[in-house]
Amino acid sequence: MVGLGSSGVGIGLSVTLLDRFSSNAARIAGSMTAMTQTVNAQMQSSLTAARRWGAGMAIVGGLALRGFSKAHKSFREFDWELVTIQAVTNKTRGELQGLDTLVKSLAQRSIFDPQQIASAATRLAKAGFELKEIEKSMKAVVMLGTATDTDIGGKTGVADMMAKIMRSFHIPTGAAGHVADVITKSVNSAAMDMNDAFEALKFLGNTSFSLGLKLEDAMGMIGVLANAGVPQGIAGRGLVNALNKIALASSKKFGTKGSQDALAELGLSQSDLKDAAGNMKPVVEILDKMIEGVAKMGNADSIAALAKLLRLRGSRAVLPLLQMYKEGGGKSFKEFRQM
Repeated sequence: MVGLGSSGVGIGLSVTLLDRFSSNAARIAGSMTAMTQTVNAQMQSSLTAARRWGAGMAIVGGLALRGFSKAHKSFREFDWELVTIQAVTNKTRGELQGLDTLVKSLAQRSIFDPQQIASAATRLAKAGFELKEIEKSMKAVVMLGTATDTDIGGKTGVADMMAKIMRSFHIPTGAAGHVADVITKSVNSAAMDMNDAFEALKFLGNTSFSLGLKLEDAMGMIGVLANAGVPQGIAGRGLVNALNKIALASSKKFGTKGSQDALAELGLSQSDLKDAAGNMKPVVEILDKMIEGVAKMGNADSIAALAKLLRLRGSRAVLPLLQMYKEGGGKSFKEFRQM
């Protein structure tokens, strides 16, 4: 079950996923590719046997012609994707030779064909990635698509979603492999798929980055909410509302008396929400403090205090996070992740 890891503060709500995320996408993608290669080998063996014994030659010939036609169509579609990338990146066909070679190499080692991989590269180009950035990111895109059983090309494919996630969280393209591992671990450990995760993250991205919430923490939280049965659109909007309300409560200039009263009821003050420089403290630390306050209150009072502080949408997202800790008998969220 996906949970929230230890931050070293309070009960440890922070998500520390680096060791748990490492190489997840590559490992799963490798297994899927090996299985595909085995199936292809078995099909080729069957075709060879049929030819050797002369059985069904007319059928085999017809299938071969049909296969040639499909291969020709796929080649034309692949070539068109390269033409599109050339136009978007303003590069010459010669400058795309490295990408051409990379796409074909990835196709030989994955479950996707060259046209599908080229389509994914096109989406990265349209998202503003430079040619070198596309080349650095393609392996991670293919691994993530394989590991999560998601199409990689097109407007709703892995490449498009991954590009938007990385841009909104201000993650450099060199970290694409790590991003693939983070998403793979969370998606495959919770009641959600790649599309569900993106539905939540598209609301969280820029606000989360501004307030210091990392992708690892965000994925852990939406994984918990997915397992709690919260639809991902509601989870994303709820979390961003909670973040905004926490930021508002931390401000002496813009905070309301109601938010100050709610903080006091939870045993918190503005100094628990922001540092001496006026910047909001890590969200996971703040949630740790909230859990400590809630633990000292009855359920009715705690829900009322959270609703007063975070409003309905915000409390709807935060309550399952707090409930998870309560039902775990005091175990940290990192322990939940390792179960």
